[in-house]
Amino acid sequence: MGSAPSAEAVAQTAMRGIDKRRIRLGAAIPGQALGAYDDALDALGGQSHYLNVDRTRYYYGVTPNLRQEMEQRKSQINSRQAMDYLKTVVASICGRGSYFSGVHVFAAHEDIDDNIGGGPKLVVMRPDMSIAYSRANENLAFDEATAYLQKRGSSPRARQNRMLFLFPDTNSVGRLLDQCRIYLAWEDILEASRLEKIILDTAQVENAKTSEQRAKNQVEVTARQCYHFLLVPEAVDPRTVGFTVERVASQQGAIATSIENYLVENDLLVR
Repeated sequence: MGSAPSAEAVAQTAMRGIDKRRIRLGAAIPGQALGAYDDALDALGGQSHYLNVDRTRYYYGVTPNLRQEMEQRKSQINSRQAMDYLKTVVASICGRGSYFSGVHVFAAHEDIDDNIGGGPKLVVMRPDMSIAYSRANENLAFDEATAYLQKRGSSPRARQNRMLFLFPDTNSVGRLLDQCRIYLAWEDILEASRLEKIILDTAQVENAKTSEQRAKNQVEVTARQCYHFLLVPEAVDPRTVGFTVERVASQQGAIATSIENYLVENDLLVR
């Protein structure tokens, strides 16, 4: 297909490798769909460790295929690493709000105080498929929120009317954690390049930086899309707690502030 050009050739043409159109021209058989060749190039670009892609140009070289390098490093990132990074992102985009006495991100119920006074607490639940909210199976989320209302560790909770719950959407949890792994993989590549554990040329470093920033932005976008189910406790009878489920969208700004505004507008919170 092509080989990595010499430094002189790059300096003269500012281009590497062979354009996709010329590859199709040289390989396609009359009558065959050109899309099959595009699919083959995409597959090679995702699997070959030294087939590099620069926009629409392909070439073999001595530096690694960044996409393949990212996928390999992504597969080595465990759930704990992804969750730890996501926690910092969710804490950042949630903010503190003006009326909440605390915003607790991925906290266990024993870590949430039971103090008298202060405003309500917003509890942001961890992105776990076993408790994530879906309208088809609401009880998973309801049972988890009820446990937080009733218990603080092994002790009963005295003040059960002081918490609201922000749950992740079941349909978005997997995609959100995958986006975290992608970002962490690009971050790892740049760190390895800085330490000269892998050798990247200038163009690849810039490509990796761009991909890292794009992945970072996508984590925030996906997190905002994922965390939009607000569970508001309500007393069904003196011994039973139920929940009203509100859908709160927040495309920018602090999620906690968006929730406060929503609650005030719907008379669920008095300023």
